[in-house]
Amino acid sequence: MEAARRRRESDQVETEYQDILRVSLDNEWYGIDIANVVEVRECPKVFSIPHTPDYIVGVVNLRGEILSIMDIRKLLGLSTASDDQKHIVVIEKDSIKVGIRVNRADSVMTIPESDIKALMSTTDKARGFVAGETQFRGEVIAVLNLDALIELEDTV
Repeated sequence: MEAARRRRESDQVETEYQDILRVSLDNEWYGIDIANVVEVRECPKVFSIPHTPDYIVGVVNLRGEILSIMDIRKLLGLSTASDDQKHIVVIEKDSIKVGIRVNRADSVMTIPESDIKALMSTTDKARGFVAGETQFRGEVIAVLNLDALIELEDTV
């Protein structure tokens, strides 16, 4: 997972590619830059913390490290009625680690960066948390803006 961005040459033209982990949140597909993914695992027992923002579910103990767990459905304007989020994707950026609850992590896709376009189908509420979108095998994948999510975690 270390080499998340790679360069490939095709017909003497360099194309930048991005490896994206495809995850589902309430029947919608999102992508997370694999360069920032530490691990994907079943969600351990989460301990609630009072007086935290509603997108912070609580904290978990992962091998002696206390980690905040985010439920980003509210940030993205999704329904929060379902509690079918059984996995977490642990991400790290700028020395800040956080877990994001997801329904499942599906696969890693290699996408040409030129295929990640400006948002069209995302709600206004989600725009700050989605960097762009792409098509993969006929499905729209919204690529998460990890900088915005890490910035939220850093202020808690």
